[in-house]
Amino acid sequence: MINFFVDGKPVQAPEGSMVIQAAHDAKAAEIPYFCYHPALKPAGLCRMCLVEIEGAPKLQASCTTPISEGMKVITKSARVAQARKDVLEFYLLNHPLDCPICDKAGECMLQDYTFAHARQNSRFRDGEKRRYNYEDLGPKLFRDMDRCVHCLRCVRFCEEIVGDDNLSVFQRGNHTDISIFGSPVVNDFALNIAELCPVGALVSKDFLYQSRVWHLKKTETICTSCATGCNIYMESKDQEVKRITPRINKAVNDHWICDYGRLNYKYVNGDQRVQEAVSRESGEIAVTTPEDLSARIADLLGRTPKDRAGFLITPEATNEEIFEFRRLAEKVVATPNFAYGLVPPEEGKLDFLRNRDKFPNSAGVRRIGASSGLGFNGMKIVEKAESGDLDVLVLFYPHSVIKHPNGAALLTRLAGALSKVKTSVVIDYLKSPASDAATWLIPGLTHAEKNGTMDNAQGMTQKIRRAIFPSPAVIPEKDLLVRISTALSEKGEREKGRKGERESAATT
Repeated sequence: MINFFVDGKPVQAPEGSMVIQAAHDAKAAEIPYFCYHPALKPAGLCRMCLVEIEGAPKLQASCTTPISEGMKVITKSARVAQARKDVLEFYLLNHPLDCPICDKAGECMLQDYTFAHARQNSRFRDGEKRRYNYEDLGPKLFRDMDRCVHCLRCVRFCEEIVGDDNLSVFQRGNHTDISIFGSPVVNDFALNIAELCPVGALVSKDFLYQSRVWHLKKTETICTSCATGCNIYMESKDQEVKRITPRINKAVNDHWICDYGRLNYKYVNGDQRVQEAVSRESGEIAVTTPEDLSARIADLLGRTPKDRAGFLITPEATNEEIFEFRRLAEKVVATPNFAYGLVPPEEGKLDFLRNRDKFPNSAGVRRIGASSGLGFNGMKIVEKAESGDLDVLVLFYPHSVIKHPNGAALLTRLAGALSKVKTSVVIDYLKSPASDAATWLIPGLTHAEKNGTMDNAQGMTQKIRRAIFPSPAVIPEKDLLVRISTALSEKGEREKGRKGERESAATT
């Protein structure tokens, strides 16, 4: 460790650390910056992070200056304050007054630094500001170069993290332009560029003009689009999810998330949601309540021979739901016919971030339940249903079967198997061929509407947190499982009591 001083305060940091990184990590000083990013190589482009270093004749860029033993860094001198004013004055010469219409307003670094460090009045009086044309960079990004501060974070991210060089720098000096070289920006991590941009020069088309950021409620949770379990903020307004942004966790996703995970939220408020409990019996469709169906499920399971009942859940479920599911099937109903997916999930990584396993909690299933029942071999239950060996089949989250390789064919087969069962029960939050074929359909909760835990591919147990409140008519899946187990257990206790009374009466 290297010992040095920041504004007179002693600081320790690993050898090779840059001054800005060490100061921020130790919370010794807040040094402003545009081009610096802890996950990118130092560039020294913006000059906002200039500091005094005792013994150096000029101010130094703290993002490119490594610490040394006994170094004395000064971040609050008059020289440093004047340098920040001068740098910001140059940035503001050509920057448009777009704050009222800019999507970055409220989280714009230039906006914050202008209030904190800039001159109170502009000395710019005459002449036209530099102007560029708006440019469409592809299906995900829009560019307004008038706002650019030339930090090149966008270009560096593409080159260093993604390995994609179709976003490039053209011209030099006051005419510098960031644009596409040859083809649009279509890589699977492109929306991180909008996140990286310190101003509003590169914006996400998905979030454009959707909401002011200070109106959003940020919920710390995890992405459920694959087994990586990226840490995210789910940001909502008026009970509607508006966007997903990455939350730093260097052990899981560092600073990034993929575009699929970032955009995989629209189903939460979409028209494919299962909104109400439905009973389809004797050719009639009737709207009912989850409470009514949960009681009827418990009664039905209590009358069904245990080897004629089947249960299937997918790794879309939380650890708590997996635990209660196993308890119901294995302990309460005592059937051997229960599984945690139709086929084993895929393994391995697609790239530096995404996992081949599209289910968020396969590791949790392995830890809690895969050694019980049929494990991941749920196709055996489907085969039993197809052959008429099951009277009751209870399914949780069948829509997620589509995530398996050849998932569409598996989902179609599953829906067909339901027609061979006397009573099929589906608990799900999205419509699917399986939900359309169910005898009883109960609405479920999305991962945005409940609390729980999941295990990612590394075996780390992480929390999912409720970002929006569900309909009060919907019973959380864990509670539904507990209700059914409790009703069956109480029924069993009552029957044992009656049997004991009869035996006692017979002996007297």
